[in-house]
Amino acid sequence: VQIREYSSEESFALQNITISPFHENGTVLKYIDQEALQPDGSGDDKLMSFEYFVCLSKTVGNQVAFAPPPGYNPDDFLLLLRQVEALMKNGMYPAGPPLSYFGDVQCYDPIVANRTDAVDCLFCCGRGPVNSDQPNLNKGWATSSFASRKKMADEYKYYIKGSLFFLANDSRIPDFTRRDTLRYGYCKDEYVDFGYFPPQLYVRISNRLDGQKILTQNNIVNPRIKEDSIAVACWPFDQ
Repeated sequence: VQIREYSSEESFALQNITISPFHENGTVLKYIDQEALQPDGSGDDKLMSFEYFVCLSKTVGNQVAFAPPPGYNPDDFLLLLRQVEALMKNGMYPAGPPLSYFGDVQCYDPIVANRTDAVDCLFCCGRGPVNSDQPNLNKGWATSSFASRKKMADEYKYYIKGSLFFLANDSRIPDFTRRDTLRYGYCKDEYVDFGYFPPQLYVRISNRLDGQKILTQNNIVNPRIKEDSIAVACWPFDQ
């Protein structure tokens, strides 16, 4: 896997690092998309990455330790390990990256933390090429059956649960990264009835309504002033 395009300091640091997508026996690592790249502008049946917005806690007494998901195989997460090794090799994180490189740790307002002594956070997205988003699990979602969507959601759950457990416990992960990950656990007071894990998959985009007008990138950037606007929002138009 050659990191060629970049838009941040973190991915810039990986641009000249080649990460092998293969096992030692020549088979392809899990989570590597083996489909050929289509020409720019081509349509396909894929969507922007989905994920689970997990609630994490650094508050002692309000943590549930990361546990391996059913069917856990540590070798499913070798791509993540190789990213960690690349970050150490190129000097970006000589001792290993923090958990916040794999996923953004968005802690609740400091005012709340100061009043309650609780440091609880949302965990999502991430800065690295291999992060808590997984782009290769939702192909066909928009037209899939309920059963097929349930299977995809379970695969996302396995990915994020397995990744967190792997980063916190696998002996191949550097000590710094393991210790940093172990500072967190699932929030003990969130999603109690669902094993402390969110029951709803975060679906960023799927079916679109074919109405009188269809919003496109051109509608957003040109012209920017709308005489007939009905709402105001602020977010990059990739979402």
